[in-house]
Amino acid sequence: MPQTTHLSSVAIGTPRYAPTSAEVASGRRSVIAALLPSLAVQAFRLLHEQSATLAEQARVSVHRRLVIVNRARYLARVASNQDHPTAVIAQQVRALRKRDGLTAEQLAARMREQGVPFDKTVVANLETGRRRFVTVQELFALAEVFDVFPVHLLVPPDSPDDDSYQVTPDGPVSTLHRVRQWIRGQSPLRGFDDAARTIRHFSRVPRDEAEAFLLRDIGRGLSRVVPTGSDRDHRDDDDVTGVDDDGRR
Repeated sequence: MPQTTHLSSVAIGTPRYAPTSAEVASGRRSVIAALLPSLAVQAFRLLHEQSATLAEQARVSVHRRLVIVNRARYLARVASNQDHPTAVIAQQVRALRKRDGLTAEQLAARMREQGVPFDKTVVANLETGRRRFVTVQELFALAEVFDVFPVHLLVPPDSPDDDSYQVTPDGPVSTLHRVRQWIRGQSPLRGFDDAARTIRHFSRVPRDEAEAFLLRDIGRGLSRVVPTGSDRDHRDDDDVTGVDDDGRR
């Protein structure tokens, strides 16, 4: 009877090698040593990103708190100051509405015809000071509704020119006359003392307007120094008669 050979008893290839525990530990250390720099870099990047995120969150939180505090301070200053632009506009709106015999609802309806979403509550809040802002679009629409120039909503035309006017909460206190000229593009808010600021102001003025303004001012200056023809003739008559305008010799 032939002899049967089992596959399990046949050795295939080289005999299997089993590493020792020391070799296994050494291999692990080698792998860890090879991976350690990249792991350290990844950990550093992760910490850096987390730190940047926390810093940004802290910055946003501080910014929001500052905005809230500054807004509260601004509203407090606005409430205590009746010379700021919104208060002046509110006074003019109330006066012009009374002049035209309009109710708050009628004024709101005319504003809606201009495409501005107004209602009688907005009108009431604006006139009583509870609404402390007016948009540029609303300003133009109000001027169109009342048939006035926008500058006269911002600066009352019937108030003394030397009255004070606070353009911004922390800005300079100026006069109505100077603010009116500033809005019309005729004079810097702080006057002509600062040449650099004056040049920056007039660099955006159309050339024909700037030339007309300068010629007008030059003409006024000359009229104060050199008398016109009628003034010269009148002065010559005074010299001949020896009598001034008030009758004095």
